[in-house]
Order: sequence, then C-alpha cells, then structure tokens
Amino acid sequence: MLLQRGADPRAEGGQPVDGFLGEPQTPLILARKRGDTPVTRALAGAAGEGSEPAGRSGGRERSVTSGPAVEVSEDTLAAALARAVAPLQRSADISRANFLRHATRQDCVSCHQQQLPASAVGLARSRGIPVDEAALRRQLDLLVRDAGLSREIDLQSVFHPEPVIGASYSLMAFRNSGREVGGVVDGYLHHYASVQSPDGSWHRNMPRPPLQTSDVAATALGVYGLRHFEVPAEREAQRERIERARRWLLSAIPRTGEELSYRLLGLRWAGAESRDVQAAVEALRADQREDGGWAQLPGLGSDAYATGHALYALMEGGGVSASDSGVRRGLAFLLQTQLSDGTWHVKRRTFPFQPPMESGFPHGADSWISAAGSSWAVMAMSVALEPVLAGTFRRVPALTTTGAVQPAATAQAGGRSADAEVAQVELAVDFDRDLQPVLDRSCKGCHSGERPKGGFSTESAAEVMRGGHRGEPVVKPGLPEESLLVQVMQDRIPDLEMPPLTQRSKYPALTPSELSKLKAWIRRGAPLAGKVAAAR
Repeated sequence: MLLQRGADPRAEGGQPVDGFLGEPQTPLILARKRGDTPVTRALAGAAGEGSEPAGRSGGRERSVTSGPAVEVSEDTLAAALARAVAPLQRSADISRANFLRHATRQDCVSCHQQQLPASAVGLARSRGIPVDEAALRRQLDLLVRDAGLSREIDLQSVFHPEPVIGASYSLMAFRNSGREVGGVVDGYLHHYASVQSPDGSWHRNMPRPPLQTSDVAATALGVYGLRHFEVPAEREAQRERIERARRWLLSAIPRTGEELSYRLLGLRWAGAESRDVQAAVEALRADQREDGGWAQLPGLGSDAYATGHALYALMEGGGVSASDSGVRRGLAFLLQTQLSDGTWHVKRRTFPFQPPMESGFPHGADSWISAAGSSWAVMAMSVALEPVLAGTFRRVPALTTTGAVQPAATAQAGGRSADAEVAQVELAVDFDRDLQPVLDRSCKGCHSGERPKGGFSTESAAEVMRGGHRGEPVVKPGLPEESLLVQVMQDRIPDLEMPPLTQRSKYPALTPSELSKLKAWIRRGAPLAGKVAAAR
C-alpha cells in the first residue's frame, strides 16, 4: 500500500546511530537484515534493484562451508573445542576493560561476551578441555557481582529492561561451571516470580535479535532458572509457575530457529510429557538445511549461532544421541565453518541502539553476535562428548582439516611470485602519496571538517589513527585483516560498507590495487608519514 502511494524504499530517515557509523538507514537496508523475504523483494523491485545489494548472493542466503568434508570424532571435536575456548576467554576479559574505557563508561556484563562464553567454557571444561582457570574464575566472580548489584531491583520487582534472559544465562554459567553461589541468586528467582505473566509466559522487554527477541526464549529460560535453582521455602510455588509455563509453551507457535530450539528446551526443563518433547524434536529436525546447519530465519543462511543452539537443544533437550545422523551432519557443519582462529563468524541482524564497542573478538561490528554464536557452537560440541572426571584433560590432537581457509598457492606473474609483488608494494607505499588522495576521493565528503560522521576524519594519517566516537581504533598496526577500516572498505560487514553502497556513484569504492596498498601500510605498522624504509 505504501509503495502504491509513492513511498520511496531508498529514502534515508531516522536518527543516525553510531552503530551504522552515522549512516542513515533505508527501508530496503533494514528489510535485508531478514534475508530474502516478500517484503525485501517488494522494496527491491520498487527501488529497481535485486533483493541483495551488489556483491552479495541473491535469493535465500546459503552458507558456504570453507573446506573439505571433515570426520566427526571425539578427536576432531576436542581439537575444535580447544581452539574455540581461548578467543572466548580473551574476549570476556578484553571486552570488559574496553566497555569501561569507552566514552559511555558501561559498567555491565553482557550475555554475548560474558554470560554465554562462561557457560560454554565451563561446559567444555567438564568434557576435559583445558581452559584458563583464572580467567574463568574472574568472569564467574563478575557474574556473581552483577547478581548482587541487581538484587535491589530484583527484590523491589520494578521494571527491569531484561528481567529473565540475561539472569538465566548467568545461572547457566554457574551450573555449567560447577560454581557454588548460594543465596546470591535468590533475587533473580524472586524477580522471576514477580514478572511472570498470568498465562505462564515471561516477556522479553528489549528486542535485540536473536538473543533477546522472543517470549518463547524468555519463558524457557525462566523455567531453566526455577528448575535448576530451587528455593526450598518456595518449592511448591516454583513448581506451579513451571507448570503454567509448560502449558504456555505447548500452545506457542515457534516462528524462528531460536524459538524452535528454546521451545524444545523449555518443554524438557518444564517436565513435559515425552510425546510433546518428541513433537518439538521433530519440528526442529525438519528445519535442518541441506548443508547440515540451521538458520535463524527462513530467508537467511545457516550459521553457527542457530546450528549450535539447535544441536544443543536436540541433545540436551530432546535426548537425541550424538551418533544420530542429523546431529553428526550439524557437527560437521560446525567443524567445516570454524575459522583458523577458533571462532565462527555470524552476521548481525539487529538494529543498533548503542555504539558498538571493541570486544576483543574478531569480525568487527559482527563481533558480539559472533561470540554468542561461537559459544553455542562450543556448547553443542561439548554435549556431544562424554563428561570426564574433574581434573582430567582430553588428549587434544592437531586438527588439519578444520575447514579453515587455506593460504592460496603462490601465483606467478611475469616471472615473479605473488609474494614478491606484495613485498614490493609494501616497500613502496607512502600514505600521503598513495592513500591520502584515495581517501579524499572516496571518504572525505563525509569524514572531514569540524563535524565528520561518527567523529571519524580521513584528512590525515594521524586523524585516521585517532579513530572516531566509538572510542576504539579503526586501524590495528600490523594487522590489516583485523582492522575495521579494511573490513568496511572490503564490504565484509553488512550495513557498514564504506563508501555506502547507495552513494558509490558519487564516492567510488577502493579498487583492489588501492586496497592492497591500504593493507600494506597497516601491515608495516601504519606509519604516519613518509615511505617505509625497512625491508621485509
């Protein structure tokens, strides 16, 4: 109806959010976050575009496994877990420090950087995977502190922006890690009782997909807390609340991968009859893709978040064996898509309402959801292994067929190797001569003057290195692939492509040669001026 009356799907509007680097969003950009849907196709057609912007696949997104088929075995799973826990633990510490240093001084814990990673690391440790014990203890202490700080709010039963989901993830971390917390969780459980709806459900108040966007998830996690952290004096009341939640979950119609998985888990935790649990198992099985993974939404491709969560739900909630063919296909998908640094990349689809802050986890603006997705992948692979005795560690073999992208073979061009050409570029690059004119052409229109977009100016090397309002560097000297400046200029982060896709007729994207020079400058330490004198 809006399109018939002349609405422009490319119109920019809304308050610019720093999460978009100050770039106003269009209806088409926002619709694409849900993948290839009828709404996306209608808007794209009216805009004279395909449903996917240039450089992305059209139609329903398909995940691409990045390596050959891998063997799913105790050894391959253990090795993948050993690689995965380290970046999760590093990020839990780094993100905490960076959040406090940020201009907003956010003194909080997060489900994506602290609670879910602690839960995943604790579960991996129970399967004999070596972890950094001191780092895990620091994070659990932080969660205990957070529970204490929220106690006054919990006991007053006043509005809380997220009363159940985050608290339940803390409880899951305590339980998976074997942390004794005593009465510190009583405030959480009191709040659960106070905010449960008369129909038995819990409501999520802060819709940030996929972690906090579902009443099904909130209800299942409310049941988790009441089931596993019983208050003796409230035993009968807690059972009655669980029973009301069970009835609500039975009537709920799941619409996303998150809801399919949590409905199954919630029914199991609520003590539902076996036939109801089995029906939820079959519904989740039916959502598995040909590549072995699961997707968050029908129009999106498989990813580690949805796949790890689904596998965890099938095994932990549905009692499905790790030897089941569907489970093994899902585990193979995770093994194939794990990157060489031990992480999984998951694309965000939320609409930012706060500035993204550097978390210490890879994947730029997708780092928060990638940490959560990597946590679910770790939990899925952990429950596929048998627990071991405390203090016992598995043998963790080297794993060569991880599905990580392998270095390309040396190419010959005019008698010289590709490596030699790269070295030559790195020796010759000069910021003022080679990069400043490029940035002036493609970036200066928005990122210059007294009030550059996002507080980020490209008027000099010093300004580039200073970063913007986000309070974090966009260049990491020596690490071009981890530098946000490179990631956005390579169109690796949806909705943060630079220059913006909609403005490239005016501000052209960098050419491959220009990108190579930018990477070379960063790789050699990002000197502020002058040629790089030292040889490789």
